[in-house]
Amino acid sequence: MALQAELEYQAARAGKIGRAHATPDYIIERYRRTTMWRLLPKEFMFRKLADEGAFEGKRVLDFGSGEGTVATQLARLGAQVTGVDISPELVALAREQARLDGVSDKVDFIVADITRNTLPRDHFDFVVCEAVLHHVDVYRFVPALVAALKPGGMMLVQEPRALPPLLQRLRDITPIAKDASPDERPLNEDEFRCVSSALNDVEVEHFHIAARLTRLLPNLNRIDQGHPFTKAAVAALTGIDRALMTAFPALRGIAGIAVLYGRKPFPVAQAMAMDEDSGRECSRVGRWGHQGTGESVKISRLGSQRLMTYKHIKIPSDGAAVTIAEDGTRRVPDRPIVPFVEGDGIGVDVTPVMRRVLDAAVKKAYGGRRSLAWMEIFAGEKAAALYGSERYLPDETLDAMRRFVISIKGPLATPVGGGIRSLNVAIRQALDLYACVRPIQHFPGVVTPMVDSGLTDMVIFRENTEDIYAGIEWAADSDAVKKVIAFLRDEMEVTEIRFPNSSAIGIKPVSREGSQRLVRKALRFADPVAP
Repeated sequence: MALQAELEYQAARAGKIGRAHATPDYIIERYRRTTMWRLLPKEFMFRKLADEGAFEGKRVLDFGSGEGTVATQLARLGAQVTGVDISPELVALAREQARLDGVSDKVDFIVADITRNTLPRDHFDFVVCEAVLHHVDVYRFVPALVAALKPGGMMLVQEPRALPPLLQRLRDITPIAKDASPDERPLNEDEFRCVSSALNDVEVEHFHIAARLTRLLPNLNRIDQGHPFTKAAVAALTGIDRALMTAFPALRGIAGIAVLYGRKPFPVAQAMAMDEDSGRECSRVGRWGHQGTGESVKISRLGSQRLMTYKHIKIPSDGAAVTIAEDGTRRVPDRPIVPFVEGDGIGVDVTPVMRRVLDAAVKKAYGGRRSLAWMEIFAGEKAAALYGSERYLPDETLDAMRRFVISIKGPLATPVGGGIRSLNVAIRQALDLYACVRPIQHFPGVVTPMVDSGLTDMVIFRENTEDIYAGIEWAADSDAVKKVIAFLRDEMEVTEIRFPNSSAIGIKPVSREGSQRLVRKALRFADPVAP
């Protein structure tokens, strides 16, 4: 019945829209330039897509594509788009929209319930959900959407956020017309956590506190055609929001819209690990293909976290994974699973001692209430012995490091002839471990040459993946280095290579984005509420 009611609502909505209209060029230019990306959630999404190269023929899934507005805009910007929606009437409008915009060859609109009509696995570079997940059962649909992403592909979600109960009651009684479908509701914290726990490298931006008032402005959808008052008012209200949430991060909790984005983990054989004792009941709601019977599903205390089965890694049955909350903080269970690499050389001597020391420290700190569940993962010579010759860094080791958030690594030797200059650098590059964070503190009783050793208390943040750690190098006397030196001398007019016939060459890339994120991490460490 709920599904039928939703279909009837969407059919009526399509009737109100009436017919499709070609997208004006100024709209496309607006989303190409994204000059207000810091202020408006949709422009923020398009900016992230542009930064990731989504407009260069990449495959994009627009889930809940409706009348096709976002899908055709993405196609006009260069993407190859698949739009999926449950409503035949809205999909008919979307196909007409694509025809009018001249992108029928770049957009494929499908009427489907993706939990019954499976999407191709590992197919899309991007999945975009603009104001659609709050219509559906998040716990049911997010796994299907993530499965359709390529490993490392990005999912972007723009959704309304549930307000605190008192504010939500005030919102419900405000005399502003609310055009909502039968099962529509803002997403709560657990539902956002379901999305974030299925992805890696998750970040969230918040919008709409004062900007809620923009819906009262005239000509809101025509500000690119003039209307300076409305345009100035939108800029002012959204600017106030950005300033408020930067100065007072706690206000993000009352923001009306969140944009969440993250990447699909690289795959291994998967299995759902459900903790029945700590599971919570989650009522199924939504419009996409369920029966609306109020049935319940058990969700693990890890949210929708997928634990994995591996070829050689054995996951402790009595532990639980560390997870990342929506605000970026770590959620640590009483018995966290800690992956560790024993390491080469002295690793066999120091790693067992390290485990005993940490076990003793945790026991002393928590009086036995908490403990560590150790899980061995493999890299270096031990990995090559288990997985095969020259497999010094198996995919499942990297996946376990991503999935369980925190890992400990013993010393690793650099393999000779293995195609990897340094396993340590390879791990940093694969996991984007860009910050080397080194606390430095004086311990009383330790003699040092400093005048006042007790003042030594600092944390150093050092770049870990750019500069020399990028590993862009060519050995002396190689054919490749001769080409590089010839290019530098002949094309770039470089004269500072003193001994060109015997030099090796290394390139040290240093980017603005890489520098900014390292500085930002240090500032946030010093001041947790820093923007």
